[in-house]
Amino acid sequence: SQGRVFWSGNAMACKEKPNKLDRDEVVKIFDTNYFLRELHQYYNNQGRFPNSKVILCFGEEFPDAVPLRCKLILVEIEQLSIRQLVEEARKNETSAVGHPIGEEVHYDPMYR
Repeated sequence: SQGRVFWSGNAMACKEKPNKLDRDEVVKIFDTNYFLRELHQYYNNQGRFPNSKVILCFGEEFPDAVPLRCKLILVEIEQLSIRQLVEEARKNETSAVGHPIGEEVHYDPMYR
């Protein structure tokens, strides 16, 4: 049988059920413009810090109720340019008052 791949990222239409990555189909798994809009809103105190990563889960449904640490094969992807924006935001956060940038972008804090 062919291996199934499931994913999560900011381009998910439905965040409550598993998202299967279909073979032979082009799927947008990260929307850079959407991330930048969310980041702008965050800086204007109008939202949470946006999720900068895409997670691929091989062979098991995801996202679901099972904690990330229990999944067998996970791949975390982040664009280099987005990573640099996140690091810059974290540096600025230490000298600014506002929402702390924590690990809320992860589904399960125990995974780290």
